[in-house]
Amino acid sequence: SKTDKASSDIAYDEPLTVTVVYDVYDTSVPEPVLGVAVFSIDGQYICGLNTLLDNDFVPVVCPVGSDDGYYSYNVNADDAACAIATAMKAQKLVFLSDIKGVYSDPDDPSTLISEMTVNETKEFLKSGHAGGGMLPKLQSCVDAIESGVSRVHILDGRIPHSQLLEFFTNRGIGTAIISDQEEKYYTN
Repeated sequence: SKTDKASSDIAYDEPLTVTVVYDVYDTSVPEPVLGVAVFSIDGQYICGLNTLLDNDFVPVVCPVGSDDGYYSYNVNADDAACAIATAMKAQKLVFLSDIKGVYSDPDDPSTLISEMTVNETKEFLKSGHAGGGMLPKLQSCVDAIESGVSRVHILDGRIPHSQLLEFFTNRGIGTAIISDQEEKYYTN
């Protein structure tokens, strides 16, 4: 059965070294301190997700981590999604947002970029055009592809059927981040 196969792919005691570095604020001190933390996802967690998926459940993941002292930390959801997609060897990762995708000019909705390679994304990040929540989201896209995910999509989750429209049309309705070796379907 699918569940048996998924469960046997990763042993429960096998640690996965899917490592994501992210910013955390230590709120246990009077003045919150920004630091960097690393988290990993263990094989048992991925087996549990696979079992849920194989049995037609949609897992909802709350991106909260803890340290050895059992202190809780809010993990950036984009970083958590990237780590989970990498650990599960996902073909696609989709970020649903409240914007349609990446714009070359954030003030001009006609400048939506349909596809970007990893190198184009890195250059875009360096250019300073990305701001706010788009910065960690684009970095997570790059990290996911460099870790083996084939394509990453940024879509407006408020649009009905946004994933269908993105996947089954050449241009799509959001932004797809692809590897540098992959051929683009659409030239912006």
